[in-house]
Amino acid sequence: MKMYATIAAIALAFTAGRYEFPASESGPQDPAPAKAPQSDGKQDDKKPPMPPAGSPMADAMKDPAAAMKRWTDTLKPSAGHQFLHQFLGKWETSMKMTGMGGGAPATKGTAEYRWLVEGKWLIRESHGSMPGMGKVTSFTIVGFDNYKKKYVSVHIDSLTTAMLTSEGMIDQTGKNLFLHGPMDEPMSGEHDKPVKYATRIISADEHVDEVHDLAIGETQTKVIEVVYKRVK
Repeated sequence: MKMYATIAAIALAFTAGRYEFPASESGPQDPAPAKAPQSDGKQDDKKPPMPPAGSPMADAMKDPAAAMKRWTDTLKPSAGHQFLHQFLGKWETSMKMTGMGGGAPATKGTAEYRWLVEGKWLIRESHGSMPGMGKVTSFTIVGFDNYKKKYVSVHIDSLTTAMLTSEGMIDQTGKNLFLHGPMDEPMSGEHDKPVKYATRIISADEHVDEVHDLAIGETQTKVIEVVYKRVK
């Protein structure tokens, strides 16, 4: 969001003809003496350097108002964000490891979904445990990127030092969200292996999350399953 805001601010400054790029520095320099404010009322006539002809920014600056509208149109919550509302609230969880032979008993936990940014970014705080690893706390942020027309997510937890990112779309039924992203696997030495995250809506009070290791092949790829049941 900061990057988009910066681009928009520069665009507006270009149209007003008052933006100046900072001078490059080749190394430490003595600070320049402060200049006395100009009192003659004249404006600086220097023109800022323009983007190269044919570049996306140059094309955008042909109609700054239209370019700005395209940006502002992406700022408001959209129909894509409506899908997130159904998760709000507290849930009981049951997690089962199905990969690497499975067999481990399901572990119980809790989760709460709340708005991190009202109507735009949903955060899930989960508390549970991993077999043989003890208690785990995790945070997952998910939202809908209006410009990409995709759902985007980031996940961190107290067990690992990795940050997992993913993006994807809802299927045609409107009940299943599929995200894809890279995941490192220290046990096997793999980097950026492809992973699918599936969220399946069973009812208003139950949904299931799945993690699929796509490096396994085309079938039997599910390695983790978490069942969420709403606390009433």
